[in-house]
Amino acid sequence: MSYEARRADKAAPSLHAQRERSQRKEGDTGGSFSPLDRPKRLVLTLQRLIYGLARHWLALANSLALLYVGMPFLAPLFMKLGWSSPAHLLYTVYSPFCHQLAFRSWFLFGQQVVYPRDEFAALVGTADWLEARRFVGNETMGYKVALCQRDVAIYGALFLGGLLFALLRHRRRIAPLSLRLFFLIGILPIAADGGSQMLSYLLPFLPVRESTWYLRVITGALFGLSLAWLAYPNFEEGMADIRQTLEARYGWGPGPSGSPSPPPP
Repeated sequence: MSYEARRADKAAPSLHAQRERSQRKEGDTGGSFSPLDRPKRLVLTLQRLIYGLARHWLALANSLALLYVGMPFLAPLFMKLGWSSPAHLLYTVYSPFCHQLAFRSWFLFGQQVVYPRDEFAALVGTADWLEARRFVGNETMGYKVALCQRDVAIYGALFLGGLLFALLRHRRRIAPLSLRLFFLIGILPIAADGGSQMLSYLLPFLPVRESTWYLRVITGALFGLSLAWLAYPNFEEGMADIRQTLEARYGWGPGPSGSPSPPPP
């Protein structure tokens, strides 16, 4: 065997070993990977999503609350602009979640922003619940918001409570509201006002009692704010535990500037 042939035979194993090391290196850096690595990558992707949710859950909650309470105000705007189809779509979407009685709703672009039951009956000719639910307004009275007054107060206060919590949570620890205070501040007022109103219609021996717009706003706002005070500090503690667990496991966490750095790609 010639010298060149013997040299080629010796070099072949070395080249093969280099090729294997190169392939392993590519697999470590994500160039190519075994099918066995796919479940690990899926788990890591899910962990990243969970970590992102744990970091930004409050922004998501506030955005959803703002969207839920803000969209109903587009319905009267659309009606005023003559866009009846998207307006009625909003009324339909929100109808399973709210009674939408016209004499318990806000009105825009009309003579008044509220029409109490007796005044509504005088203007429309009836105070029947089905008719009041179907009535969306007219050019004179304006057009009703797709959520009732109390629901607007509840979700508006929930949104404001979320904003307040976002401003204060990094300055000091906010203890959650106790269940006893939540019952006294949040549930009892709204139950007394709304419950007595409902019972007056259900029980014939009771005089009909119709609440006022300001009582609906006050009781709804108390419920929304107290719910935020009860729920958000508890959510924050749970999400903080998730963040700490994932940061310890994967080395994610605050960067050099002190602000949280995103998970590595």
